Amino acid sequence: MSVDLTSTAEAPEAPAHPALAVRLDQYEHHDGGAGQRRPVLVWKFAAPVRMLSSAVLGGGLARGQWVINAEVALNYRRDDPAVHLSEIAAGLGLAAGAGAGLMTAANTRQMTSSCDGGVRCDATVGLSYPTWAAAPDGLSLPSARWRPGTVNLVCMLPVRLSDAAMVNAVITATEAKSQALLEAGMPGTGTASDAIVVCCPEGPGTTDGPGTTDGPGTTDSPGTTDSPGTTDSSQGADASRRTQAEYCGPRSQWGARLARAVHAAVADGTARYASAPG
Repeated sequence: MSVDLTSTAEAPEAPAHPALAVRLDQYEHHDGGAGQRRPVLVWKFAAPVRMLSSAVLGGGLARGQWVINAEVALNYRRDDPAVHLSEIAAGLGLAAGAGAGLMTAANTRQMTSSCDGGVRCDATVGLSYPTWAAAPDGLSLPSARWRPGTVNLVCMLPVRLSDAAMVNAVITATEAKSQALLEAGMPGTGTASDAIVVCCPEGPGTTDGPGTTDGPGTTDSPGTTDSPGTTDSSQGADASRRTQAEYCGPRSQWGARLARAVHAAVADGTARYASAPG
């Protein structure tokens, strides 16, 4: 599959951690379902990062170095989106199995971005059919023309999160997204196909200085040595775990920043969508 670069830029206000130095590119790909050329956003990290996502490609808890968000046409017909995203990634020269792939019919050129205290959220917002999470069974689709949908979030935090904190981050980001939609008057908590990727470094280091945590505990420097010139890798790994954030709820240090970044990005994206839907 051929993929062509249309624009490239250093991502604005990337989180202050070397691994999260990210380059955001926009390419075009051939939409396999409609035979048309469509944009694809590509995030490339300077080093592998921890990811937790609901992505159709590379979802779950993983280690990766890229994220893609591919726009497809309204009449997209392929029933193998993970395979299609793998083809797009291969066409971009991205390492197989080393990233996460999202897909949307929303206008990816209207991506919005917000940063708060070193935490960043990039959002593509489509709200053709907002829905309540606890909608009754058998809820029918609207009769009006279907417009691009899906709210996709790519969130980056400059501190290592524990596995539990990463799950907490997904909850916090989802709550902030829903808050932005409700404040904008949208009749729902999201769409039925929303997706999220949360990224954080594998090792310690934050915008507030190495070893910062938002919970109790002490920190040690990574790479603890037990004799001159040698490093005990297990002690280094233990040090990394001790310097990770254990919480990411909306009132924790990093969760609060994540919530504000997501809320601002989704609010901006919702306003743009409302002014020019589809």
